[in-house]
Amino acid sequence: MRLSYEILINFATVFQILFFVAAIGLIPRFHRPGLVPLFAVALTFLVGKGNDLWQQTGLFLQYPDWVLGGSLFTLLLGPFIYLYVRARTEGEAGFRPIHMAHTAWILLPAIYLAKNWWSLDTAAKISFLTSGGFDNLTTLVLIPVYFDGILILYLMVSVAKLRSHGIRLQYWFSNIEDRNLSGIRYLLTMFAAMVVIHLLWTLGRYFLWDGMMSTWVVNVLVTYHLVLVNGLFLEFLTYPYSVEDRNEPSIPGLQESSRPPAGLSADEQERLLGRLADLMEDEKPYLNPNLTVADLAKRLRVHARILSQLINYRHGCNFLEYINRHRIDHAKGELAHHPDKTILEVAYDSGFNSKSTFNTAFKRFVELTPTGFRKSLSGYRNR
Repeated sequence: MRLSYEILINFATVFQILFFVAAIGLIPRFHRPGLVPLFAVALTFLVGKGNDLWQQTGLFLQYPDWVLGGSLFTLLLGPFIYLYVRARTEGEAGFRPIHMAHTAWILLPAIYLAKNWWSLDTAAKISFLTSGGFDNLTTLVLIPVYFDGILILYLMVSVAKLRSHGIRLQYWFSNIEDRNLSGIRYLLTMFAAMVVIHLLWTLGRYFLWDGMMSTWVVNVLVTYHLVLVNGLFLEFLTYPYSVEDRNEPSIPGLQESSRPPAGLSADEQERLLGRLADLMEDEKPYLNPNLTVADLAKRLRVHARILSQLINYRHGCNFLEYINRHRIDHAKGELAHHPDKTILEVAYDSGFNSKSTFNTAFKRFVELTPTGFRKSLSGYRNR
């Protein structure tokens, strides 16, 4: 047996998954929402990689009965990734009976295998494999396209859900960098792109060219499998929050509409807005990088959802934008009156957690970078 690059990467992925599963399983503080579907994703990868190694090492000729069963199980990768994303964004702790509906995709290829593979005896299966009996339109194109299409569908839905989650958080937090799960979104977006390439290559290999770029495409895909496994587990291990300690209302329905808050008259809205403005001016709570709408609501003795709705309705922006406006105004004063301060110091002193976030927000509200704004002040003074 020759150890090709694909075989080595598959072995590495298997050992990496086993390491992470053992490490997380033995540490109680990591037992939180998302763990069960993450383990399901890991199991899907393990079965898929085991099936690949089974074929690559030649063992499938000795035990051909289950050679395609592993491939069938990998059809659940997309649904399990979606359920993992759902658990991370909505706080669902595990699987529910309704989630079994996502396994229905297996039925069609299972029927095909039952009729054309599992019904054969062992000798017939070995003869079928060695004679290239599976090299037909169904197995080389239709089934791979079916598998890739379902995976792409679930990846797109998962990315959309993560994006929506990031938007919802802006109504409750003044800092979402370490909460919006952007790392998972980038990983899944890249994975979807890889699967699209694989799907196009599958079609082109059969209809346009014969095996061209076969090794290159497969090696890129299996390499990204290893990257994805490491990325998902490392993000889960390093994420600093659980659903219970986010200090936020229930996750579903976080996003507020532009409708006025229910139960508040126009006069009550004006009074609450005035108290909010006084609080922002006198106490400058926006300088706290971890400020939440719940913190402000507690000081104003009002429900957090009402305050979030009022900010959105009367100021035309979400909570994050509202707080960042005050932070940028403060930063402009710091840049103007403290030329000795570095940009990073101004960012931290204004309530931002990173220079990149500060630069992005500053350019959005001022249409200049912090450095450009400081230079414009210097140029004005020197005229």
